[in-house]
Amino acid sequence: MGYTEDNGTLRRFPVERREEPTLAHMQAIMPDAGAMYKRLRDWDIPGLPDADAVREEGRRRGRRILLRHGLPETREEAEIILPQLFQPAIGRAIDRLVAARETVWHAENLEEETGEAGLLDDPAIRARVDAALEQAFIAERDAWRLAQRTLGAWAAVEDILAELSGPPHRPTSSSSVLAFRPA
Repeated sequence: MGYTEDNGTLRRFPVERREEPTLAHMQAIMPDAGAMYKRLRDWDIPGLPDADAVREEGRRRGRRILLRHGLPETREEAEIILPQLFQPAIGRAIDRLVAARETVWHAENLEEETGEAGLLDDPAIRARVDAALEQAFIAERDAWRLAQRTLGAWAAVEDILAELSGPPHRPTSSSSVLAFRPA
């Protein structure tokens, strides 16, 4: 029992347990956008997220966080401080993705078990199963959206690291993290 790469299903094994949440781990457990979009359309669930728009929203939030905490002066300092600053957001996104996968697994398992028992013909049971699946897919959509925003926020960090790789820079205004001029 565990997550299998061949069919992409969660088999109730705690593969998400980790010592420190990482961006790579978050990306590895994110649901496939194509499959998720298809499920949302099949179930007529509104609010299909646009990945680019969600990431841009995350990038704006990331910039605001960076402005609130101040920008490091050197790349070395940035490589230490910035990942620590965004670590809680990455951890929350992973937790939400894991919970959503668990919810989808339970809902699909409920559908499979009631189908095998021949109970899906009962309208009340069918409605309960359908409601569980719909809620699971909504949770998956929301977790995916949070993970995309987190990736966008991390892109703001990468922008800062790229800026710090060049000659010394300092911010010119508080309206934009990326408005730099030579020191």
